[in-house]
Amino acid sequence: MQNVALNTDLMSPDEAAAYTRLSVKTLAKMRCLGTSMPFLKLGKKKVMYRRSDVDRWLSGCLVQNTSGARLAVQVEV
Repeated sequence: MQNVALNTDLMSPDEAAAYTRLSVKTLAKMRCLGTSMPFLKLGKKKVMYRRSDVDRWLSGCLVQNTSGARLAVQVEV
């Protein structure tokens, strides 16, 4: 079992949306589709993101040109 440091590294969906400049609705849709960055499910409804996971996911979205944009979506972190 991996230890998860519960500290200020955690972001709510609202905070993650602001950080990534995506909407909360888009993040929710991405979680359902399996295209989201990793997230924590605390209880039945509480969703949190670790900043380190969000940063790693954003790094995976980095492309050099528009033809590389389709490939970035398929990158799993």
